[in-house]
Amino acid sequence: MTTATAADVVTVTLPRDQADALLKVAALLDRAVSDQVVLSPAPQTALPLTSQRKPYDAVDRATAASIRDHIVTALDRAGVVGLTTADVVDLMKSSNLVTHASHGRATYALTVLEKDGRIFRHGIGLITWYAARHREPFVASLMAKLPEHDLTTVEAADVLGLGPGSVRTLIDAQQLTSRRVGNATVVHRASLAAYINKIGTTEAL
Repeated sequence: MTTATAADVVTVTLPRDQADALLKVAALLDRAVSDQVVLSPAPQTALPLTSQRKPYDAVDRATAASIRDHIVTALDRAGVVGLTTADVVDLMKSSNLVTHASHGRATYALTVLEKDGRIFRHGIGLITWYAARHREPFVASLMAKLPEHDLTTVEAADVLGLGPGSVRTLIDAQQLTSRRVGNATVVHRASLAAYINKIGTTEAL
């Protein structure tokens, strides 16, 4: 057995026509390796804008402002009756201003409006919203129901348009003061009047 190395030279005798064919193939391979073709990218041409569109954030802000205006208009029409958050969600769904109306999105819009002083809220848990310009008649309507004496939690709830449980929550939060009379809780009239007059003000936030 003969072992060939890189230094070994092997001599092969071929007919002239085969030898010429092999030489041509070798020449073509050598040229393919040595010739380097460099491809350069085509120059980039800026396409003309067919329309001037606002940036996304500007469009989104404009839409949000339109939604808030729509809510204020609806609350203005509702007067001292107001609208719940669920009512506002339904309003947003029917407005065609948003593709997806949710409780969270409605709450955010209402909170922004409240912070801007355009609307106010009333309620514990189940919140009712009102346009700011209806605050005085709304407060007056509650004060008109307030008797000249201290009230039971049921009576106080009736004045506020809330449930007795909400009145107890206000007492626990020290927004109303009360005293015990036997087994009953009696709400001080003065504290209830003060609470009513704070509705819709920065003190109530």
